[in-house]
Amino acid sequence: MIELQILIPTYNCAGFIGETIASVLSQSYSEFEIVVVDNASTDNTENIVKSFFDKRVKYLRNITNIGAIGNHNLCLDILDATYIKILSADDVLMPGILKKQVDALNLHPNVGVVSCNCIVTDASLTRIGEATYLNGYWKGEDAVNKCVRKVANLIGAPSNTMLRTSIIKNIRFDSKLKWYGDLDFACQLLLNSDYLNIDDYGFYYRRHEKSDSVLGCNKKVRFQDEFKFVLINGSYLFSFTRVIFRYARAFIFNR
Repeated sequence: MIELQILIPTYNCAGFIGETIASVLSQSYSEFEIVVVDNASTDNTENIVKSFFDKRVKYLRNITNIGAIGNHNLCLDILDATYIKILSADDVLMPGILKKQVDALNLHPNVGVVSCNCIVTDASLTRIGEATYLNGYWKGEDAVNKCVRKVANLIGAPSNTMLRTSIIKNIRFDSKLKWYGDLDFACQLLLNSDYLNIDDYGFYYRRHEKSDSVLGCNKKVRFQDEFKFVLINGSYLFSFTRVIFRYARAFIFNR
């Protein structure tokens, strides 16, 4: 078994995936395998992936499109490494991030989720901001409670995190959650392990008009997911109050 797999679920991301793969191959840490799981793309994703003549790059293609969540779960079904990172096909890793996260997992055997911060960019990778998450070391349950109380993703998306595969077992992304699916998955893992943020920037989070969050997570979906997330992970009265306040403010001020 190899130490690390980089699993890249993708659909019609030919415009970005080449940069994503290149950012992995240029890392100082090299004991990894990249597996691109193509969800029946209709663009030239396959040609771009196969243009990388590196034995560490694997390409799998679904016969039919099984949806974004289904494709993420398929990545979990085929994992075969000590650690994994599910990397979005439009994000770009910063130099050295893989070694920092692998070292953190090796140093802290109780940690199952290692996160990092990120630089937020537009489609051309021009910086427009940054995103930071829970800093330092947290007991898993405490990290989950913090997210529920704030009704906020304080852990990060899959590109932020590296996971210890031994804690994943049968845990999968919930098909009933779109906007909060990443956070709910991380919280399930943190009920069986601890959390650590390396407190450094690890990748460029690319925002663009064709991203999953833009296409599939409108305002209504986001509010529905907030309610579901609080129900699943903890019934805190002020958490529900926070969601209701957000909904009312958005309805009144259209924001």
